[in-house]
Amino acid sequence: MLDDAMRDGQVLSVRDRLLLLKSQALLQAADDELLLLAEVARYRTYAAGERISEGGQLAAHIHLMLEGAIRIKRHSGVEQIVEAPGAVGWPSFLANDERGLDLIAHTTLRTMDIPCAAMDEILEQSFVLTRTALTFQAKFLLTGRSNLPAAPGSVHDEPLGEYPARTLTAVEQVLSLADASIFEAATMDGLMEMAENFTEIRVPAGTVLWRIGDPPSFSLRLRYGRVRCRTADGTECVIGAPFVMGFFDSLAEVDRVYEAVAETEVVGGRSDVETTLASFEQHPGLRRGLLTALSGAVLAQLESGVTWSPDDD
Repeated sequence: MLDDAMRDGQVLSVRDRLLLLKSQALLQAADDELLLLAEVARYRTYAAGERISEGGQLAAHIHLMLEGAIRIKRHSGVEQIVEAPGAVGWPSFLANDERGLDLIAHTTLRTMDIPCAAMDEILEQSFVLTRTALTFQAKFLLTGRSNLPAAPGSVHDEPLGEYPARTLTAVEQVLSLADASIFEAATMDGLMEMAENFTEIRVPAGTVLWRIGDPPSFSLRLRYGRVRCRTADGTECVIGAPFVMGFFDSLAEVDRVYEAVAETEVVGGRSDVETTLASFEQHPGLRRGLLTALSGAVLAQLESGVTWSPDDD
């Protein structure tokens, strides 16, 4: 019945729109939250060649593709054809990209269009929806670098850093976090919770920080030192301070696929992931800053010609 209504161009009921939204991999949220989106989402049919949106401005809608294909012209000059099912506009919207997207229907196209303003309000309320978006983005970014913290073969050749003779105080931890652009919208309470989750570690060269197959139960914020990361097939990269290691593994919900070994003495802050995520749940400013930062990184990959759909397994 729903498919017939879509093909016949009938106006879909709120219930039908809710069912369509629930079928989207990215939209994992409570029914009452999705209902708010269903009330403002609109089922649209675009003719082949019809312009859907023009670049040069913030995206107005996220387009959930149900049938057909969209041609995307990116600012780098890359053009891509994206076929249904999938969502177009997520990274641009989440990254607050003022360049927007130049979209044209490549074939007859049927979509469910969600106003970005409404999605913004739901993200403020729903940690589940934000968590799902973070998971997809982390998986995408990890796939692009063989699941390593940085691109294979790369050497994060920053200076080792000034050796910290003492442990940072809570106030110094908060000030350090506040300097990070991703936390510029965070409250002081949120930053304090994050800071309280850090446990300083000091380990000698040769220490195995984690092994392949270990659960991603913590992340490590390097303050001093260098770490070599190697997968089972020998692919590797070297990370130096300052750097945050292991957090994307946790967001992507994948066990460690590389061994991390300290090449020098390492000093850093270890954070329990579950506690960190609990802080994100309680403080929207924390999670939205991270979501924006990851979206910007995803967008940069897409601009280079990489293709991906959140509905990909």
